[in-house]
Amino acid sequence: MIGAVQVRVPNGALVLNAEQGQGNRMNETIAADASPGPDQPAAGAPDAPPPVLESAAAAAPAPIEHPFEFRGDEREYFRIWIVNLALTILTLGIYSAWAKVRTERYFYASTRVAGTPFEYLARPLPILKGRIIAFTLFTSYILASRFSLKLQLALLVLIGLLSPWLIVRGLMFRARYSSWRGLTFRFVPDYWPAYKYYLLMYVLFPLTLGLIYPYMKWRQKQFLVTHHRFGRRDFDFSASANDFYIPYFIATGMMIGFYIALATVLSAMISGIGARGSGVSLPVASSGARSPCARRSGSAAAARWSRSSGASRPCRGRPAPNRKNRAGCSCPRFGRRSASRSRGR
Repeated sequence: MIGAVQVRVPNGALVLNAEQGQGNRMNETIAADASPGPDQPAAGAPDAPPPVLESAAAAAPAPIEHPFEFRGDEREYFRIWIVNLALTILTLGIYSAWAKVRTERYFYASTRVAGTPFEYLARPLPILKGRIIAFTLFTSYILASRFSLKLQLALLVLIGLLSPWLIVRGLMFRARYSSWRGLTFRFVPDYWPAYKYYLLMYVLFPLTLGLIYPYMKWRQKQFLVTHHRFGRRDFDFSASANDFYIPYFIATGMMIGFYIALATVLSAMISGIGARGSGVSLPVASSGARSPCARRSGSAAAARWSRSSGASRPCRGRPAPNRKNRAGCSCPRFGRRSASRSRGR
């Protein structure tokens, strides 16, 4: 037998076997029941049209949605965080790559889908190399301002042109070293949308007074999600731009209200401080009569000043502040000692 073809009708009755051999013969056999079924024409009836076979997609089961589950603990993460921070400071930032790997592995292992945790497979050394390159570019930009403004602007343009490319490479690296149930993710590189959403749209930011920012974030998130793959499956992003505009408008309104309230409180505090500083006044009698303390101190001062021979002070003796004079008043400059000397003379 060189070839065989089998076709089964939904009744499960008719089986056609085509065999090619020496005699080149074809046999038709009834596999199950010879009597016609309710959907089968009787003998001698005209041929019915061939049955329509159901597609495999229609027979496939409906997809099951599994929510994300996070099982992290704040105390356990605090221990990881404080050790990473201390070692990063002690090593002048070199340990930051190892801290990154340790933190990501903790969060991946604490995140589960269908009871299975994710895995982070990256090594610290490639991360350290990337951070050294980024640190070199940033340091070169800072130091260029000491030598030439044109050199600094050239480095700024270079960093801007490299940013979308670096973002795509970073997403590829992260997806390659992320896995679930032993199967790694991957990110499909597409550089033109990256340059459009991560560079060119920022030019429109001042022209639209920042109103394009939620739309720009929506496009960036859509690009990030739809270019990821898990095996042969791709990801879909169903959010719309309105889902980004509403939270951003609410956050902007709350921020504006906070700054208005803060400015109102600061203005009230400044006004109160100014009023207390300029509101000091001395009571003045309406009849123009002076108090006994003022009369006594004034006459003693005039008498002492006339008897002195060119002295710059009205009293030679040291004034005794806050002491009562003859009139029983508290005069800061003419105390008991100066008043008694005036009486003696």
